Amino acid sequence: MNQKTGEFFVFGYSTEKPVINYTLFDKNRKMVNKLDVQITSKRMIHDLAITENFIIFPDLPMEFGPEKVMRENKGPVFRWDTT
Repeated sequence: MNQKTGEFFVFGYSTEKPVINYTLFDKNRKMVNKLDVQITSKRMIHDLAITENFIIFPDLPMEFGPEKVMRENKGPVFRWDTT
């Protein structure tokens, strides 16, 4: 929550497509803005940074890859992609 304006920020990621869902609410909890932010692949996004003028979503390589788990029958669904 923005201490100056009372705005409230919500975000989540999708396991179906490479986007971050971002929503902004005003101090009265009325939705002001909602958008999908495109990222490079389906990833786990844990945190964000908020400045006075920007919201920063780190696009780190924590990949969502159930296909590999199903094919090899082992390993985590989320994995760190070092390539």
